[in-house]
Amino acid sequence: MIAKDLTPAELTAEGINILCRELGAVNAARFLRQISDGSDSVAEKARLFDNLSAAELFVELRKVAK
Repeated sequence: MIAKDLTPAELTAEGINILCRELGAVNAARFLRQISDGSDSVAEKARLFDNLSAAELFVELRKVAK
C-alpha cells in the first residue's frame, strides 16, 4: 500500500472509518472517548507512544482490538 499525504480532515475521516470497520461503531466511539478524556491527554499519549514507530503502534493496537 502506498501512503499518501492526507489533509487533517481526510486523516481524521480515514482514521474514524478504520476504527469503525475494525472495532465496530460502538467500540470505536468508546475508544475515541477514552483517548480524549483527561486533562493532560497529550502528555499522557506522548509518554505512552513516543518511543513507538507507526508500525509498532499499529501492532500494539491490533493486539488490544482482538
